[in-house]
Amino acid sequence: MVHSLLRAGLPTIVWDRTGARTAALAEHGARVAGTPAEAATHADITVTMVTDADAVMAIADDMIDALPPGAIWAQMSTIGLAGTDRAASLVEVRRPDVVFSTRRWPGHERPPRRA
Repeated sequence: MVHSLLRAGLPTIVWDRTGARTAALAEHGARVAGTPAEAATHADITVTMVTDADAVMAIADDMIDALPPGAIWAQMSTIGLAGTDRAASLVEVRRPDVVFSTRRWPGHERPPRRA
């Protein structure tokens, strides 16, 4: 996703928990932030795409207060209905001026079935 944004010429700030993964993105023009809050400070749209709800909430706790007024938080991690509700509640309580956007994909409320 980040490579597509960069190819389109969109200014992109990235952060990753490991840090090493951002080096290649920086070589392609992304600005690397030291924290989620730093990444979100000047972003009109912030995207989270991580492994689980606990990771989303840890990142959100750091970044939520740094988002500019009226920013959009596009939460794209697969975190289920309970995780989505946790993130939406955080926005409602701490930053009601932020637009929380997510997609509840069919089947996310239960594990996928094998054919």
